[in-house]
Amino acid sequence: MNEEVISAAQFIEIVKTGSLLGTSYVSGAGDRKSVTIENCRVQGEVILDSHERVCNDMRISHVIFERAVRLKNHHVRWFGFLHCQFHALVIEENFLPRSVGGNRIGILRLERYTGAGDSLLGYAADRIIVVRTTVNDAVASGLRPGHVLEFEDCEFQNVTVRRDSEDRHRLFEKLRISNCRAPNRLIISGWRVEWMQVSELYLQQEMRIEFCHVAHLHLENVEAPEARIDFAHVSFIKAHSNAANENSVIRGKTSVRLEESHVRELTWSFCDWSKTRMFIGSIVVSKVWLRGLALLAESSP
Repeated sequence: MNEEVISAAQFIEIVKTGSLLGTSYVSGAGDRKSVTIENCRVQGEVILDSHERVCNDMRISHVIFERAVRLKNHHVRWFGFLHCQFHALVIEENFLPRSVGGNRIGILRLERYTGAGDSLLGYAADRIIVVRTTVNDAVASGLRPGHVLEFEDCEFQNVTVRRDSEDRHRLFEKLRISNCRAPNRLIISGWRVEWMQVSELYLQQEMRIEFCHVAHLHLENVEAPEARIDFAHVSFIKAHSNAANENSVIRGKTSVRLEESHVRELTWSFCDWSKTRMFIGSIVVSKVWLRGLALLAESSP
């Protein structure tokens, strides 16, 4: 079947009326019980924020969305997306469609997400960005990123951000935590990632990075005057992606960067950093503990 190309406005028109003049990719509109939109390509950003729709059963199948699709209203629970391709899918609060399956998602963005953690299991994406969300263990364990996972302006509530056991040995591109708060314990565990970055984090109790393999580990602007940061069983691997190496201190080589931070206690336990360049600048630390640690003997420039 030939693939039709329509605009975002035309897609919304079909949702509201059930038909569009000359369409060959809409079915079921006549009985107003269900509408199926299939085998087409949608150009432009689609925002589903209106209660207006032709029926309570909107089936979207084998549709390619070239720009973002934003879910902003409870009426999306009447939609089902099957075997679609999303450049970007934006989910606000707990506005989730009735059913999903077989979809390909480039970017999944969760904004102020308040839904159940297990509801996210069907939303695997190459890149997942979590924004302004209270992150608990259920939400963290429901995320299925393919290459990149980012948290922005979130609050972590006694959370373990753990790599899914099924793909733990696959090299991940980026894990980033930026402008977040952790009033309790935050654990990052079991990751094999080229670039791990924690910046502008307000930490009250403890952050622990454990059993990870990284190429570049950067901690910047971490405010933890009453808290502890613990590195345990962290080792270093070579980065392969250009994105990781371009943002490293020394391109193509493993690196640790600790800058502009205030931490009560730093602990390094059983970490082999003997061939890794370490850069430390403008930090205040009350206590440093080293256990079973191998560091680079040659001083860095």
